Amino acid sequence: MSPSRTRGSLVAALSAGLLLLAGCGAGVGGESASAVEGYPLTVRNCGAEVTLDAPPERVVMLKSSAVPYLHALGLLDKVVARAGAYPAEYYDEATRAELDKIPLLTDKTDTAGHLQISKEVVIAQEPDLVLGEIDNLNRDTLAAAGIPLLEEPAMCAEGVRNPSFDEVYRQMTFYADVFDVPDRGAAAAAGLAERVRTLTASVDASTQRTAAVLYPTVGAAPPTPTAPAAWPSRSWRRPGCATSSPTSTSAPSR
Repeated sequence: MSPSRTRGSLVAALSAGLLLLAGCGAGVGGESASAVEGYPLTVRNCGAEVTLDAPPERVVMLKSSAVPYLHALGLLDKVVARAGAYPAEYYDEATRAELDKIPLLTDKTDTAGHLQISKEVVIAQEPDLVLGEIDNLNRDTLAAAGIPLLEEPAMCAEGVRNPSFDEVYRQMTFYADVFDVPDRGAAAAAGLAERVRTLTASVDASTQRTAAVLYPTVGAAPPTPTAPAAWPSRSWRRPGCATSSPTSTSAPSR
């Protein structure tokens, strides 16, 4: 049993370029929830217990964070609608092709960048799972309508203090557990870990590199060349990049 079943596992900040495995998931097609072994399934997410009666078949995405995971697991066909921004340049051709098949409810935002969509529009999709929390559609609001919600751990109030690629592998297996495709999760996580090892081994450790990371957030102040406490220094050190942990919010002189 993956440890992700009992605690919310983690991070979106490092999830990119995931590959592998297209497939169709564990469809239930008319069976009752009680006929699915292992369900109801309760997982922890952002400090809350979330119960799913069966493997999700009608998912609505209100944020794009889960896209690389669902693509790698062959689960984007379970998404019946999406809302928000999904810039084409963020994804490879295969992922874009899958996203293009998913109806876009809206990408309208207010002046601060908050997604503008009503509860009624989301509920009308009859989702059995919503991915991503927004201002007017939080966990409690959807729970009142009997709809579970999952958020990326990095977006939870407690955040992720020390992100690493291990958190990406755990989040991969977390989604695989939720959708009842644990073998796919194990294979996808192992494949990604092998890619990281291969890339790390290809880097000349004697060559010093530098890297800049931006953490854009909705309604935040203009970006500054500083890093929050969750600066992924371990992950950057792997490919030989130098990082720093500034204590001041002012921009350093050049």
